[in-house]
Amino acid sequence: MIETFSINSFIEVQIKEKALIVLDIDDTILGFDGIDDKWWIDRINYYMGKSYDYKTADSMALTDWINFIKVNKPKLLDKINFLEFIKKSRDLNCEIVLLTARKKCYEEMTLQHVKDLDIDIDSDKIYFNENKGLELKSILNNRYPDFNKVIFIDDNIKNISNVKSFFENLKTTSSLDYELDLYKIYHYEK
Repeated sequence: MIETFSINSFIEVQIKEKALIVLDIDDTILGFDGIDDKWWIDRINYYMGKSYDYKTADSMALTDWINFIKVNKPKLLDKINFLEFIKKSRDLNCEIVLLTARKKCYEEMTLQHVKDLDIDIDSDKIYFNENKGLELKSILNNRYPDFNKVIFIDDNIKNISNVKSFFENLKTTSSLDYELDLYKIYHYEK
């Protein structure tokens, strides 16, 4: 069964015992002062104004973002509720992994960002792939084959849809059956 929820805080997640909890990184658990939706729109519009097409403008905005996050420290979003969420998850024997759309070449920087947040996630539980549905299937098959409950939390509806679509297709082509809860998180304050 696949269920989708919209939440504003980690306190709203319905944690299930012995679930695999998969968390996005950017704008889900961490953010950077000065980077928000308006920043992205402004950067893309700036490059569009330079007569670039959208794809090029988006790529240039991404380069600006990478350069910004290389030299700035992240902050934990929804800090109190996130830390309580992690504690409850561990109390319920859940496994927690991070799955980011960041490219693997940014692994060292990503590990440092997670370390800066002082959250206890081992580096071997941080995965990199823009195709989150495909990577989640690989994580389940190769690392957590005994888990049939999955909680996936991301700020990007594209990633939620990708995971949902991937697992809907998996149900029609496989005997595997997962209980999948998808959470789209909106943070009022970043």
